[in-house]
Amino acid sequence: MLDVSSPDELMSLNMFDFYLRREDRREVIAALKTKGILKNQDLDFVTGKGIVRHVLISAVLDDDLISGTAVDITERKLIEKSLKKSEQTFRDLFENSPDPCWIIEGEVFTDSNNAYVLAHGYRNKSELVGKRTWQLAPERQ
Repeated sequence: MLDVSSPDELMSLNMFDFYLRREDRREVIAALKTKGILKNQDLDFVTGKGIVRHVLISAVLDDDLISGTAVDITERKLIEKSLKKSEQTFRDLFENSPDPCWIIEGEVFTDSNNAYVLAHGYRNKSELVGKRTWQLAPERQ
């Protein structure tokens, strides 16, 4: 994860030299001094080759010794970013479609686009969201 060539090289390094942002280092030390423990702090590290890695660290302070773990979550962060982009693409297509679109989960109307609202004579989608499908159906079909 840190692009070091051996365990001995890793042991000779100061972990705080890997922080991308120096203020993160100060915050980690302050948290450890205050609470004695730090759990699942999301940080950016720079590897020995200059590559930024997203890590989740947990640490404890025992006297003057800090010990802990760092888990590389770079791939997870990339997947989350890709998922957000995909969700935004779907949202844009849904909202801007000229065709009426709606989403029903179970029997509950959860969303629609403006084309649906206009086609069915509503003023806005808040008149629809949260209603059960039978509440929106005409009395006679």
